[in-house]
Amino acid sequence: MTCSDDHPSANGHAPATPDPELLNELAAIAHEDRPRLFAIYGTYRRDPHAPVLGWGIEFPTGGTLYRSAYDRAIHSADSAERVLEVHSLIGHVQLAWLDT
Repeated sequence: MTCSDDHPSANGHAPATPDPELLNELAAIAHEDRPRLFAIYGTYRRDPHAPVLGWGIEFPTGGTLYRSAYDRAIHSADSAERVLEVHSLIGHVQLAWLDT
């Protein structure tokens, strides 16, 4: 269900029009504080022909989400560097920032 500016809200009143200055400020914050994208890639230590590959997003206020290319699980960590450390235990891996 979506809400439109020309439809009344649930209480019967027309929804308030957003403040353009607030919207501009939020747009600037969304751009300036955007998360960074990264990839972890390499090979497994036990099988150097088996790939390790996944992508993640690191938030500027802390926290990271990561997903392997080979399963559907989403993992969380404090940082992309921490994801790299964990994957370094099982593979020869590297961290690449994708948005720089």
